[in-house]
Amino acid sequence: MRIRKETELDSEEILLISEVSNALAHPARVKLFKYIFDRNRELAGVCTKELVEHFDYAQATISQHMKVLLESGLVVGKNVNKYTYYYINLGAFSKYLDTVKKFSTRGREQRLLFLYVEIVHKGETNRGNVEFYTFSD
Repeated sequence: MRIRKETELDSEEILLISEVSNALAHPARVKLFKYIFDRNRELAGVCTKELVEHFDYAQATISQHMKVLLESGLVVGKNVNKYTYYYINLGAFSKYLDTVKKFSTRGREQRLLFLYVEIVHKGETNRGNVEFYTFSD
């Protein structure tokens, strides 16, 4: 049996996990996040108009979901003329993944299953492979 040194999470890391996990807790926000992520990989910003045209959601619904993603820090908005263009905040997303990975390696092999595995392109990011786990007792 391998003994691991316990890694404590500070209150800032706990808040980060809570806020970002909450932002990704709704299927519509996961879809929006993934779409913006994919479009940003093509070096394109995404405006609300494009999101409304792509998804079968009302503009008000898109705006409400985007507000949650913006407040979590996962997405940033840049105002250009009358449009807001959205971009993935890769720094915040990477920090979240690192923090959750730190959390998932604590104690007796606790493992997490993330609903957004597809977002990071089958577990790969620009920094290499990311491990995704499930809970086990």
